[in-house]
Amino acid sequence: MTNAIRLATKHVSKGTMASSAAVCLERAISWEQKDAMVSTYWATKSLAYSVGIFHADYATAKGC
Repeated sequence: MTNAIRLATKHVSKGTMASSAAVCLERAISWEQKDAMVSTYWATKSLAYSVGIFHADYATAKGC
């Protein structure tokens, strides 16, 4: 499991957009074995929905 997916899993049920975060996390997991960049994209999108783009875990997942 990648760090981005681990962080997204940790926060998936938070926020008002939890259902959208869950869909993105499912896509991240499905892409994990096929393409790491696509998987990271979906995991960070999940984090954006669950905790927002200003959260430290979002920045960590993006590699900033």
